[in-house]
Amino acid sequence: MVNHQIEKEIDVVLFLKHFYRNRRLVFRILIFLLVLSVLYSLISSMFNPPIYRYTSHSVIDMTISEGAEYQKPIFISYLGSQKIFNESAKSIGLEASFSSYRDFIVIEDIRDTTQILLKISSTRTDKLVELNRRIVSNTIFQTSDILTGINVQTVEDAELLEDVIEIRKNVNYFANMFIFTTLGLLTVFGLMTFQVIADRKIKRAKDIEFYTGLSVIGLIPDFKNLSESEEINLKNFVRGLIWKKKK
Repeated sequence: MVNHQIEKEIDVVLFLKHFYRNRRLVFRILIFLLVLSVLYSLISSMFNPPIYRYTSHSVIDMTISEGAEYQKPIFISYLGSQKIFNESAKSIGLEASFSSYRDFIVIEDIRDTTQILLKISSTRTDKLVELNRRIVSNTIFQTSDILTGINVQTVEDAELLEDVIEIRKNVNYFANMFIFTTLGLLTVFGLMTFQVIADRKIKRAKDIEFYTGLSVIGLIPDFKNLSESEEINLKNFVRGLIWKKKK
């Protein structure tokens, strides 16, 4: 009775032999993917639009009364707080994703103890001068009732500068190579696995038993593909038959 069972286990040895027979094709695909990744990286670096980094500086002059030095750190903490930054960003229409102040704000003491430099830098928006003004004005407004011994110059009279630097996005060649080769080899591996599964050719005696349900009594060797040891054994076997016949 013929066995029509369709499920078939993959013989690891056969699969490895199939993979080894196609090693040149795999190597060529690997070289092609490496070249393709380098070309992709070069094209990306050449044709990517430039990125601009905007920087705004605001120099804030402070008049501190005698005995009110302790109020300066309080003012600076308000000036650099995330709450003030987010409120200021929202008030000029920046999206919530822009309101991550760690990516924007740097505060430095400069020149003497009565001046502060508020520096904001970003590649995601060019509204930094307006944002800088709003941060200072909001800080002055929210600290006006708290800080009585300190007087801050209005933001309109402060020195505002804007620097624009053109930069280009760095292309990671090694990352692109890794992605291209990994995806390519996984695809090749999957296709070869499918090829082994879909191959219905008879290669072994147990394949005949699997597809037909019949037992194999004997095998006729493929004389063209015999190994050296198999050829020696076959010759010895034939010589033995001839010797017996002569006797």
